[in-house]
Amino acid sequence: MELRTMFFKNMSFEQQVVLMSSTDIVMGMHGAAFVNIMFMRPRSGFMEFFSPIAHILYYENMARKTDLVYVGVARNRVAPSKRKIADGRNKNIIVDVNMVMRQFVPLVNDVFEQKYFLVS
Repeated sequence: MELRTMFFKNMSFEQQVVLMSSTDIVMGMHGAAFVNIMFMRPRSGFMEFFSPIAHILYYENMARKTDLVYVGVARNRVAPSKRKIADGRNKNIIVDVNMVMRQFVPLVNDVFEQKYFLVS
């Protein structure tokens, strides 16, 4: 298994499509770049982290329509900060790593079993 951190802001549209079509599992904080999940192959995995103040279903619905294995992680906390953010968005969040791993391991297993099953 290879794990990579990728940022779409410096990629062309074509590069984003190629990357997503060859990605087995994508995970990250809810945001606009997740529109690229539409280019993932069916039964690929998608883990989305939510802010504690918002749980928007855009990409969950898209994942279900494109037949992805989806996990939403919503029980996160806002990291304490001295700097106030007026609209409440773009705050740093604290994620319970143990809880995430309890959801990530079955996600990996589901993708492996469903995307790469052998037909005899």
